[in-house]
Amino acid sequence: MFFRRRHTRPRTEGCGYLVLTCFVTCFLLVLNSAVVSTFYPPLAAAGPSFMRHARVAQMFMYLGPVVLIFLEWWIVDLAVEAVTPVRPGRDDDDPPSHSD
Repeated sequence: MFFRRRHTRPRTEGCGYLVLTCFVTCFLLVLNSAVVSTFYPPLAAAGPSFMRHARVAQMFMYLGPVVLIFLEWWIVDLAVEAVTPVRPGRDDDDPPSHSD
């Protein structure tokens, strides 16, 4: 009973993974906000006239960091997939079996 073999779970489950993901996302949000607020004013000045309106600037200041977070996590997923070795004999489409 105490020495029964436990099933291995993916590393993407659990509280630690969620906390780490939240911390990384918050860090990226702060970093992206700084990047957008630094680069938007020169781009707006050199771009079309509608980019200088207050509503458009506000939209870019709010949505820019969020869009960048989605792009950054997509790049992280691609990088992890590229460096993770494929285990032979296991299809990713098949769920793991939990037979005792």
